[in-house]
Formats: sequence, structure tokens, C-alpha cells
Amino acid sequence: MDASGALGLAGSGDGGTDRRTDIYAAGCVLYEMLAGAPPFTARTPQGVFARHRHEPPPSLSLVRPNLPPEVQLAVERALAKVPADRFQ
Repeated sequence: MDASGALGLAGSGDGGTDRRTDIYAAGCVLYEMLAGAPPFTARTPQGVFARHRHEPPPSLSLVRPNLPPEVQLAVERALAKVPADRFQ
């Protein structure tokens, strides 16, 4: 997915983006670094988009059982669906 597609996923829903969009993107990268796979996959870009919008990411503890809970909580917060719920 290109950057323009990612902006629509992580923004506030009104077409605008802010630093919380960057936090979401960083959360996706950190998730992939820790899990070895991106948080959302699908057969089509539309499927990936839908999963980003409507599904929580799979728990990192499934693939990294020894991961400190604080790290998992930080990644989950960075990947919050509502931008206001992410780190400020």
C-alpha cells in the first residue's frame, strides 16, 4: 500500500492527518518488527484497509509470549482505531 492509502487508514476520518497518524504508522512498523509479520494482511488492498478500520490487531503475546506486557500495551495504544486514544 502506498502512503496515500495509509493516510486514509490512520487519520481522523475527516481526511486530515496529524502526529497521531505517524504514531499509528510507527505502531504498525513496531508490530511487524516484533511479530515478524504486519498486523493486518489480506488478499487485496481493500481487505487490508477493511481490517485496519474494523479489526483489532492480533495479540503480540500469541507470537511473542515472553514480550513484556508494557510493550504489548504500548503497541496496542499506538494502533488504536480512534486517533484520540493513541499517544498524544
